[in-house]
Amino acid sequence: MSQCSYDKVSALAQQLLNRLLIEGLDQIGDNKEGEVILKSLNTSMLKILENCNHTHIICALIDFQT
Repeated sequence: MSQCSYDKVSALAQQLLNRLLIEGLDQIGDNKEGEVILKSLNTSMLKILENCNHTHIICALIDFQT
């Protein structure tokens, strides 16, 4: 993942962050499926932060604020 372009890293991070903002996501399902989804999204975001080019991911996160 360290070889991914800025555009791909930015798009992936934006999609994950948008999904993490879904209100009540952790309440979905009778068997706590929403909690599993939320934990998976969090883990995916952490993996991006760990494995992608640090400059790309930091720039992408800053660009989201503008």
